[in-house]
Amino acid sequence: REKATMAGAGARPALCLGLLVALASVRGSAPEGHAVAVVGAAGSVGELLSLLLRRSRLVHDVRLFDLSPVAGLAADLQHIDVPGNVTAFADLADCLHRADAVVVAAGVARTADMSDDECVRVNGAIVRKVAETCAQVCPEAVLLLLTEPIEAMVPLAAQVLRRCGVRQAEQRVLGATGVDAMRANRFLAERAGCDCDPAQLRVPVIGGHGGWALPLFSRAEAAAQLSDSDLSALLRRVRTGAAEVASAREGTGPAVHAVAEAAARLVDQVLASGDGVDQPVAYAFTRSPHTKAPFLAGPVIVCRRGVARHLPLGTLSATEQRALEGLIPALINAARQGRAMGALHRRTTGVVIPHEADEPRVQTEYG
Repeated sequence: REKATMAGAGARPALCLGLLVALASVRGSAPEGHAVAVVGAAGSVGELLSLLLRRSRLVHDVRLFDLSPVAGLAADLQHIDVPGNVTAFADLADCLHRADAVVVAAGVARTADMSDDECVRVNGAIVRKVAETCAQVCPEAVLLLLTEPIEAMVPLAAQVLRRCGVRQAEQRVLGATGVDAMRANRFLAERAGCDCDPAQLRVPVIGGHGGWALPLFSRAEAAAQLSDSDLSALLRRVRTGAAEVASAREGTGPAVHAVAEAAARLVDQVLASGDGVDQPVAYAFTRSPHTKAPFLAGPVIVCRRGVARHLPLGTLSATEQRALEGLIPALINAARQGRAMGALHRRTTGVVIPHEADEPRVQTEYG
């Protein structure tokens, strides 16, 4: 079984920094002074995300934290000839101090022999620690989560912030589910044979993340001529996108690049906005008023406080409506599970969470 680590699960692919800089160069290089912390920076997603943030014109200060050493990564990124700085931290609170946004790319990937409860327990301890630290040293920051299962981690973090007295706590926590929308756009363009920019298809994706994602292909003009079997195949492919990548990698690593790109886009959207100033539609898993499930992935307008406004889900096809209704009980249960863990009292004793090198690291215990 893979060990729980702030770096996340999966083998880290060898990264060709020059190639990745070229891919990320479209982000520009004129910073506006924002500080973004990456928790889990030594992992495959965290490392690539750190590079993309380094290239963002909106980020002047990239702060890295992990249980594994990240000083080398910080030094490497600092050599890129763009304004701003990259700093590695050994202490989580120092890393998060006065950050404008905190991205959590830490945790263990769920494996076939791991129960949902166990995944929530292990990753929930990490997310809770980060959320508590945010409440102490950067209560105005937006907290963006990539840690699985997002459907439980977002309610958990929101509960922690709320209990710590953070203003607009639930508004400040976003699950980075934009990769599902990216996949929906790309896969639809391929299936429909569209000679266009896939991003312009703008397929809305609601529900949850991964296997709980619900792309609304009925809202995309390019899908109008597709058969029901085509649409079913697209839905399956969106939901199993991560597995498709893992299979193509032949077990050498998880989906990394699209996940990191989607997270970087969400950070940019948050930082580009002023308080209450409308921005392009973002897709994230957030507190939602749309269904009986208290948290739902869907279209939102973001601002520097997090969610500025929820956009309506719009009209769903009969098939999509049934699929959404089928997801609601699971989403409610995940929210209940996350909130329950977020409501637990903090203890002063320690619990050992194994590190990827089998070296025990002491973390805060909750119970």
